[in-house]
Amino acid sequence: MDKSASLAGYAPPYRSSKSLEPMRALRLLLAFLPLVALADGESHLAIGPLNLRLSPGWRTTGNLQHLESHGPDGQTLIATYAAIVPDSVSDPTSKVLETARGFARDRMPGLAEKNGKVLRPVTESLLADSHVEFSAASAGKRMFRDYYFIQYLIAGKRGMAYLTVEGYAHAAKVASSFDDILTAQQWIG
Repeated sequence: MDKSASLAGYAPPYRSSKSLEPMRALRLLLAFLPLVALADGESHLAIGPLNLRLSPGWRTTGNLQHLESHGPDGQTLIATYAAIVPDSVSDPTSKVLETARGFARDRMPGLAEKNGKVLRPVTESLLADSHVEFSAASAGKRMFRDYYFIQYLIAGKRGMAYLTVEGYAHAAKVASSFDDILTAQQWIG
């Protein structure tokens, strides 16, 4: 396995022997509330410090590091967040990006191929706030229905979120919809 794809130096977010300062306490609170209904009817999904706005009707279970959410059309979103251990490297942003690129290069293509015909090979995009997104999309048939499998890896300043979305529908349409959701993502901290 390539050294850059290793998760060495990563730990669950928010574990520190230091006392919690006010921002950290806010992040911790938000992490324990993974899905909050907003006044406009949308759902707000918090994955570590990453926040996404989803359409109404999503049901979520999970914890600080791993969430599973089921959408109103039967789709499943699985999200995992890994944060770098504080003070473990001199430049955490570079280490996160290096690790994310390694995972995107070494793991995501195989997962895309395993789940059908690759519609979108792994691509890298720059998002707002200097975050980087890697994504891939696959489509196939399962149980005589159109099936899709979409992957996203979003690298932030001190951690990364890996999301998979799968279900039964036209893959290109769903990928476009989730691309829009991730373009509007927000990071706390």
